[in-house]
Amino acid sequence: MKVVMLLAGLLAVSYAGTLANAAASNPFDGEWIEVIVGENEHCDVRVDTSFTVSSGHLTQPGSSGIVSPNGSAQGTSYNGGFSATWTGHFSGNKAAGRFKRSDGCVGRWSAVRH
Repeated sequence: MKVVMLLAGLLAVSYAGTLANAAASNPFDGEWIEVIVGENEHCDVRVDTSFTVSSGHLTQPGSSGIVSPNGSAQGTSYNGGFSATWTGHFSGNKAAGRFKRSDGCVGRWSAVRH
């Protein structure tokens, strides 16, 4: 009986560790270099910046989001008094997407892993 309980306990610990490792890593984790370009009359902007993806969480000053293991991504930004939503897709060492700012500015972004 003690051996069965010990084995069950070891299997549970092993399974929990596997789940934690799967949740902690993401194929798109790393440092990324990004270009943001406005595309309409509400914004004439080009910004060169960078962001980090760690455990599927995208962080950048004024912006945050989630990058799923399948590459789909979404998030929000706050900068210069405006809020924005963004979406995109990551594939290999490249990513691209669209954004829409609260003042009507719309545009695109693209990034490469550094």
